[in-house]
Amino acid sequence: MQSRNENLGEIESSDPSYEVKALEFITELFDTYAWEWKKDEKEIKLPSKLIERLGLNEETVSYEDFLSAIDPEYRSEFVNGLENAKKGIPFSMDELLFLSPKKTRLYFKAGIKPGPSKTETSLIFLLQDITSFRSDQEKGKKIEDSLHQSELTFRGAFENNGIGMALVSDQGKWLKVNRKLCEIFGYTEEELFTKTFQDLTHPDDLAKDLDSVQRMLRGEIDSYKMEKRYFRKNGDLICANLSVSLVRDQFGKFLYFVSQIEDITQKKKAEESLLSINYEIRQILESATHVSIIRTDPNGLIQLFSKGAENLFGYKAEEVVGRHTTEILHDLEDTDKRSKELSLSLGREIKGFNTYSEIARRNTYESRVWRYRRKDGSLFPMHLVLTAVRGQNAEITGFLGIGTDVSGSVEYQEKLEETKRQLEVLTEQLSRKNAQLLNYAHITSHNLRAPTSNLISLVELIEESQSEEEILSLVSKFKTSVNYLQETLNSLVEVLRIQEGNNRKIETVRFRTIVEKILKILEGQILETHADVRLDFSALEEWQYDKIYMESILLNLISNSIKYRSPDRTPKIHIKSQILNGQAYLIVEDNGLGIDLKKYQNKLFGLHKTFHRHPDAKGVGLFLTKSQIESLNGKIYVESELDKGTRMIIELYKPKIFSHTGTD
Repeated sequence: MQSRNENLGEIESSDPSYEVKALEFITELFDTYAWEWKKDEKEIKLPSKLIERLGLNEETVSYEDFLSAIDPEYRSEFVNGLENAKKGIPFSMDELLFLSPKKTRLYFKAGIKPGPSKTETSLIFLLQDITSFRSDQEKGKKIEDSLHQSELTFRGAFENNGIGMALVSDQGKWLKVNRKLCEIFGYTEEELFTKTFQDLTHPDDLAKDLDSVQRMLRGEIDSYKMEKRYFRKNGDLICANLSVSLVRDQFGKFLYFVSQIEDITQKKKAEESLLSINYEIRQILESATHVSIIRTDPNGLIQLFSKGAENLFGYKAEEVVGRHTTEILHDLEDTDKRSKELSLSLGREIKGFNTYSEIARRNTYESRVWRYRRKDGSLFPMHLVLTAVRGQNAEITGFLGIGTDVSGSVEYQEKLEETKRQLEVLTEQLSRKNAQLLNYAHITSHNLRAPTSNLISLVELIEESQSEEEILSLVSKFKTSVNYLQETLNSLVEVLRIQEGNNRKIETVRFRTIVEKILKILEGQILETHADVRLDFSALEEWQYDKIYMESILLNLISNSIKYRSPDRTPKIHIKSQILNGQAYLIVEDNGLGIDLKKYQNKLFGLHKTFHRHPDAKGVGLFLTKSQIESLNGKIYVESELDKGTRMIIELYKPKIFSHTGTD
């Protein structure tokens, strides 16, 4: 392109006819347009191909129209050069932008020189079309920018992913690992680089893993997933979901494996706990061979039919479960009689399944003797205790009926007493298991509310943000809360195990570490409310405690201080440790709304008890907090004054019945 411009500048000026022919030749041969213009003329006659290229309608255009076709950013430089050319000074531009009537952007290299006339009344214009070259440059730049952005995106996703990620060689060596993977295995990045994945894999899982690796290298599969076990640096065994894919270069040559490792150890333990509880419940049901246990939905459709029910009624479970209501088991005459009694007593018609469930629905349970019909048609009396089963929201999800055959006039009273004893034992066993599950549900829903509220606050702040820098900062905090949400879910599955009371993990917990983690979780709410949070653990920095309980206790108390802040002043929260007369205390105090202790002193730590009309108040947090503290032989006290603030005092007792792990 450079040599072409130089040749165009070497037009002989001694022969005007030669000059004109040269211009025509140049226009035909190159993507270059040349023409002569008289300085005193008001119009410019352009080459026909340039007219076509610019999308103009006429060959002759006015001087003003010609200039107006030039992009404003380039126009002044071109006009100045034109004025210099009129004075005999040649002019050139490496880039000149024209805008066609259709707004097409056309780029040219431009040159102007004095014409061949000795009177110097004319100028020679040269335009070389470089639009395609410029377009190629822009495309290349876009591709380069896109690749760079993709690299940054991958790097960010890799480093900040909530699951472990690694690039692995075909020999199993770790080439690149993220922070989460180091956290999962307990190794530093440098330590992992000296290991292979084979070193960390449980021997029983290694063969299957290596076989899948070889199949990928042979091209038989593109990726694989498996559940496998690994060893942490401290020797602990963990369970993980492994996903592996293979990356090749443009020539098909192997580059590395991309491995994603999700720690599911806590999830597996929770599943085992749930299976254990379900197994115990099933054993209770199966062992009661002479006690009928039937569970229904709210409309009476049978959902569970125990072994004892099969023995008493002569039906197999598969014959009635999901097919019939309990009306198939009751004597119609007995049912009709009871229906009339209830209708008269309650002042409205009671019929169908409501005949059996109405009292239990109102009073939680009902105990009475009913006449039942076996599959063979024979009748027998059975003492039934029918209980309403309620879910987390206190809504009835079904009914549980437990009954025993009380046939025989002589044996009636003895069987009645035996029935009562069995019913009490069964009810206590089932209630205990149900209470464990319900308490777990309360803890789960309550502990997830704080990070969820924080995420909502961050989203609202992002929507109100004016600068990209502020948005990026809030997105980083958003990721922190999302990671905690996942961590919270993993931690809460341990509650089922903790409910048994014998397997709590007592370890050294550092108060500042716990609180700083909680402050990150609540960062969105802290920013939104401008809360001033101060820490002072100079009196006592650490304590032997259950870490999960300590996090839950402090999260509840700190989030309450923010939630029940005063609208008239900036929230101030002070968290500190204290030793008084040899006794250790942990204190959380604020300047919030306060609590009327004269009115609510006896209800303060009750379940579902609330003291402010806050939309998120559920009456669960303080109940759980007190239960957790007392389970570790501690106590909690409250000092509060309306519109002044609240002071929560935790009296710490070091449990001696548990083993200490000594970890931070």
